[in-house]
Amino acid sequence: MDSNFSNRVQDVIRLSREEAIRLGHDYIGTEHLLLGIIREGEGIAVKIFKNLGVDSAKIKKQVEETVRQTGGTLTVGNIL
Repeated sequence: MDSNFSNRVQDVIRLSREEAIRLGHDYIGTEHLLLGIIREGEGIAVKIFKNLGVDSAKIKKQVEETVRQTGGTLTVGNIL
């Protein structure tokens, strides 16, 4: 992966890709990035969620339910 990204960003992108594949998508969308951020669990976004009292597990569940209901978003490119 591009060395211009920090290790944490590289981890989030890798986790986002795994989430996209797990959900049967051939693209990485914002929903996958959010799931990747939650899975990584240590970044600024997760700290903000915690400070605001946001339940990451609840967000994950809601994102997954929404993706299943809508079938995802427009595919623009291939992630492989």
